[in-house]
Amino acid sequence: MLGLLLDQLGAYASSGRSAIIDHDRVFRYGDLLERIESWDSRFAEKGIGPGRVVVIRSDFSVDAIALFISTIKNDCVVVPIVENDIPREEIAAISQADWWVDMEPDGRVRWESVGGRASKSGLLADLTEEGKPGLIFFSSGSTGKPKAILHNVENLFSKYQSSRKAYSTLAFLLFDHIAGIDTVFYTLFAGGTVVIPSARDPRTVLETIDRFQVEVFSTTPSFLNWMLLTGDLDSFDLSSLKIITFGSERMSESTLANMQRRFGDRVKLMQKYGTTEFGSPVSKSRDDDPLWIQFKRENFDYKVVDNRLFVKSPMSMVGYLNDAGADIVDGWLDTGDVVEVDGEWMKILGRQSDIINVGGQKVYPSEVESVLLEIENISDVSVYGIPNPIMGHVVAARINLFEDEPAQAVKKKIRRHCKDRLETFKIPASVEVTKEKLVSDRFKKVR
Repeated sequence: MLGLLLDQLGAYASSGRSAIIDHDRVFRYGDLLERIESWDSRFAEKGIGPGRVVVIRSDFSVDAIALFISTIKNDCVVVPIVENDIPREEIAAISQADWWVDMEPDGRVRWESVGGRASKSGLLADLTEEGKPGLIFFSSGSTGKPKAILHNVENLFSKYQSSRKAYSTLAFLLFDHIAGIDTVFYTLFAGGTVVIPSARDPRTVLETIDRFQVEVFSTTPSFLNWMLLTGDLDSFDLSSLKIITFGSERMSESTLANMQRRFGDRVKLMQKYGTTEFGSPVSKSRDDDPLWIQFKRENFDYKVVDNRLFVKSPMSMVGYLNDAGADIVDGWLDTGDVVEVDGEWMKILGRQSDIINVGGQKVYPSEVESVLLEIENISDVSVYGIPNPIMGHVVAARINLFEDEPAQAVKKKIRRHCKDRLETFKIPASVEVTKEKLVSDRFKKVR
């Protein structure tokens, strides 16, 4: 697969196509190849050979992408990292890192040997002894304990053989997020243009779409809601947009309805589904309701057991480096997602771990959040469960407001609005009005 990518990059270079727009600078495919070759030389100078593990701390940039490609081209294992809460020493130890590369926004690059062993252990040994390039993602998981997820790059990238549509695509999702990597490499395999914004706030993103005629924007529902709230959508020319994909969390029906009202049929709204463990399979959204998706079963299979989704794919991870109790049985990965099925179509209802059990009744937070967002003056909401001695749990909500309002008045409005919209056990029993952000630095709902 890597050979195919390099062949295609060479073909695109001869055509003079733009590969990456990085903070307003345009780099053509020939420029990208030159940077890859420059990093190849650095690997040779430092004696970094096959099987070595290289941590790259960076966000997306032309040089970070080129170094990523060079690392796997040299049959090494790459570990992309953005600033996160996992200690550096823990990342290096779990990944059995040999080198740590810091790439600063101002262009400075620092290499540090971190004392890894030439011979690896466990799953890494199996992969590197085969001479295969690898990719390790760190994920906090539902428990907050970091999981190191190892992929065989050749398997993970196999689906890009079908990359055919060359779009100008915004690289919004992060460098250490599998969906961010997926967006960039789908675009490069197809000969499109990766557009890297200078910041990830609504105004900068919209300005970037306008200035560079972005056609595809992949993001999260929480960011789309934030973008709608700013009122900046009408300040920019977004006529170039053809597709907005969303994923990583459940989209509320109220946010989806607002997006559909804003863009109509001109922009196709598509839900993408995936996990760090197996990437994002090829899928399509139902025309009349993008919350329903259909997977293409090419190199991918799934089953639903007790409304819970299990998947099997050659793109799946090699395994967890630090969690032998993998959620995989006979090749089937338990995604932890609860789904509703309609023939070949599927709707993701939410994570099993997020479901609130109220006296034996299931409550999906996104359903309640969607109703609360219909209420005047509520700008954002996060719904979760809190313990209750009688019911086991009850529904609670944290609320952000557009304008200050007495908390008691907000609670009354919520009860009044929800009375005819939700069953009694779904109505929040506890409401907290706060000015704290309800979205993480990765633009996902904090529960």
